[in-house]
Amino acid sequence: MKNYILFSYQALSSIYKDGAYSTIALNELLPYLDNHDKAIVTKTVYGVIEHNEEFSYMLKKLCKKSPRPSVRICLRIGMYYLKYMDSIPDYAVVNEIVELTKTVKKEQAGFVNATLKAYKKVMNDLPDGMEGLGIAYNIPLWLLDEYIKEYGLDKTAEIFSNKNKHTHVRLNLNRITELEFERLLAERKVNYQKTIYGYLIESTGVFASEIKRGLLTPMALNSQTICKVLVPDKAKSDVLDLCSAPGGKAVYIAENNPDITVYAVDIHEHRVNLIKDYAHRMGVTNIVANVMDSTILNNEWINKFDYVLLDVPCSGVGVLNGNPDIILNRTKEDLIAISRTQHNLIEVAQNYVKKGGRMVYSTCSNLKIENEQVVEAFLKKHTNFELENTEVLPDNASYYTFTNDKNGNDGFFVANLRRKE
Repeated sequence: MKNYILFSYQALSSIYKDGAYSTIALNELLPYLDNHDKAIVTKTVYGVIEHNEEFSYMLKKLCKKSPRPSVRICLRIGMYYLKYMDSIPDYAVVNEIVELTKTVKKEQAGFVNATLKAYKKVMNDLPDGMEGLGIAYNIPLWLLDEYIKEYGLDKTAEIFSNKNKHTHVRLNLNRITELEFERLLAERKVNYQKTIYGYLIESTGVFASEIKRGLLTPMALNSQTICKVLVPDKAKSDVLDLCSAPGGKAVYIAENNPDITVYAVDIHEHRVNLIKDYAHRMGVTNIVANVMDSTILNNEWINKFDYVLLDVPCSGVGVLNGNPDIILNRTKEDLIAISRTQHNLIEVAQNYVKKGGRMVYSTCSNLKIENEQVVEAFLKKHTNFELENTEVLPDNASYYTFTNDKNGNDGFFVANLRRKE
């Protein structure tokens, strides 16, 4: 059995069975492989995930009852190779996956052999209608239904057709100028698109050294927009960033406002360490990062801050195009539970805002249950807050839902809330 097949299985097992993110699963395994195998493992893992709904449909079609999780993973790899990896002969694919199955569930090897041979005959027989759309967009039917209810069929198609493969990066202007970076782009022959806050580039790999030294860093364009809604100019006092990890927004605000302190908190110590590491890499020293459960009121911070950022944990469906593994283990019930947590978080966070202060609520989702519905319920209960228009958002809006486009935007929501009294 080829080494890259076993490592692909191990990564996908972590993702499907343990709920690991693909980047983390790959980062743990790739250092043990040569460059050739690294490339194939990476392609395999992302390929299987990007065709998750298609292969799930085929498993239901070909199997009388659902195979064990380990066997399903073997079959998904085999299906991907048979349909999307022309460089490997079909007979070799079947033989390799059968050998893989023998290492994880030996008695199922014959079943896998027969199933993959049957798959070859029907692999292009995909359904029409809603089920076909779910496969085309690689999203489960319950989520597709949510989007169509909110956006209609045409807009849903537009959202999930804009698969921007570029990465948005911002510069640390304390360490590198735009002119210097653009010279590097030219020298390394990297295509780019300049945005209002940074650059869309094809790959960050050629800038690994510069990223490590904190000259630049990957950061979603919309994440920077959220920061600018909170602090459009210079902060006049300290900033509180709740649910802060991994710390990109806190670091960006601190970097642009060196005379104030950014208090960045998160519920888990290992995630707080991510904030500290991020700040250290970017050379930022005016961040205080601590462990705190933001669903529990901190009495010491009541009425203390002019600026409170509440970038809540969310479903992440707004960035699904670039992170297809986000939805693998999600259900509609999860979405409802996440929304309850978001309601709890904004209820606590509002206590920290001074009279006249600003609270920004944001998500990387573009579904109303996580966005408008949370804000509307909050404002109905707390009449001392109001939405406030801002020049940072399109049409000077007070809140805005971004959807995926070719200009670097992902599916984000941001609302600008002002405490009146």
